[in-house]
Amino acid sequence: MIMASGHGGAKAQDLGPFARPNVSVLNRPHPEYDAAGIPQGAFTAFPKLQTTFQYESNIFADQSDTSDTVWIVAPSVEIQSDWPRHQLTLSAGFEADRYNSHAILDTNSWNVALAGRLDVLRSATLNLSGGYSRQVESKTSPNTQPGTSSPVTYDLGEAHVTGAYLGARTKLSGHLDFMDWRFDAARTDLGSIIPEDQRNHTQTSATGRADYAFSPNIAVFVEASADQRRYQQKPPLVLLDRDSNGESVLVGSSFQITHVIDGEVGVGYLRRGYDDPTAKTFSGVGARADVNWYVTPLITATLGAARSVEDSGLPNVAGYVDNAVSVRADYELLRNLILTAQFRDASDRYVGIDRHDHRPFVALRGSWLLNRRVGLGASYSHQEQHSDGPQRGVNFTDDKVGINLVLQY
Repeated sequence: MIMASGHGGAKAQDLGPFARPNVSVLNRPHPEYDAAGIPQGAFTAFPKLQTTFQYESNIFADQSDTSDTVWIVAPSVEIQSDWPRHQLTLSAGFEADRYNSHAILDTNSWNVALAGRLDVLRSATLNLSGGYSRQVESKTSPNTQPGTSSPVTYDLGEAHVTGAYLGARTKLSGHLDFMDWRFDAARTDLGSIIPEDQRNHTQTSATGRADYAFSPNIAVFVEASADQRRYQQKPPLVLLDRDSNGESVLVGSSFQITHVIDGEVGVGYLRRGYDDPTAKTFSGVGARADVNWYVTPLITATLGAARSVEDSGLPNVAGYVDNAVSVRADYELLRNLILTAQFRDASDRYVGIDRHDHRPFVALRGSWLLNRRVGLGASYSHQEQHSDGPQRGVNFTDDKVGINLVLQY
C-alpha cells in the first residue's frame, strides 16, 4: 500500500559517533504534511483510513492465471504520549479484503500493539513492546501447499524487550523476542480441508551486539544471536519433528564514505540444527548488508542483502536457506511526490530435498501527499517463481496494479 506521511516521536538517544547525518528520501521529515492528530490530554491520537482498489493477474499464484479485482479497506489508529521523557504508544488496525468474483479469497485481518520506551539514563534506553494480530499469508509465499485455494490465516502473539547503552566510543545493545504462531486450516476450491496446524510453533530468541567507533565515519561491530523454535505437533502426528536451534555470529562495519554513502555490512557464521535425524543440519556463511547511496539530495539508492534459514510450510520439509538481495531507488520528484523503483531477488534452496526456487520481484510506486489529511498513491508489481528439481514447486507469474487513497487526521 502507498501511505501518506506519518508522524514520529522524539529520539530516545543522541547517537554520538554512531550518528549518520544523511537522511534518505523516505525518512526525510515533512512536517508540513504530517498528520496533526487529535489531542487527548497527555496523548495524541492519529486516526487513519486507507482504501485500495487493485487488479491482480494471478490471484491463486499458480498456472491457471486466474485474474480478479479486490477492494481493500484498512482503518487504523495510533495513540502516542506527549511526555518530555519516556514514551508510550498504543496502536490498532483492521483490514478487510473483498474480491469481486472469488469470495474464497476474502479475508479480515487485525492487530493491536503496545510499545513503551524508558529513558533510563541520558545514555541508556529500554524498550518494551507486545501485540497480537490476525494475519494473512500471501498466496505467493513459498510456504503455500499445493492445491490450496483459500488464503492461509494465522494468529501471531509477540513480545519484545530491547535495550541500548551509548558510551563515548562504544555502543552496547541487545534484544529478547518471543513469538507464537497459530495457523488455521486452508481449503481447496472444492471445499476440502488442508491442515496447517503442523506449523503451530513458538520462537524464543536473544541477540547481543557491541559496536566500537574508530571515528565519526567508521565503526566495527560484533553481533551474536541464538534462537529456539518449538513446534506443537510431533511424530507420528506429523512427518517431521520440526524443533530446531539456531545460532549466528556476524562481524562487520558501519560506515560513512564521504557524504554520499553510508550503511553497514557484516559476514560470519550461520547454523540451524533440527531435532529430527532425517532433517539435515545447515551450517555455513551468514551475511547481511544495508548500504545507502545518496545520489543527489533528491535521490536515494539502497542496496540490501541477507542470508537466513527459514522454516518451511511444506509437510515433508523442515526448512530452506534464503539468499536475498534487493535494490531500491527513491526519487523526491516534488516535495510531496515520491517515486520508488524496487528490485528484489530471492534464491531458496530447500534442506533435505532436491528443490531450488528463484523468486524475482519488481515494483514501481508513487506517493502523492496532497495535504496533512489526504494522500494518493499508485503501484505496480511483478513477481515470478521458477522452481527446479524433482520435488519442485509451482512456477507462476503475478502482476498487480493498484490505486490508493489515504485519509488521516
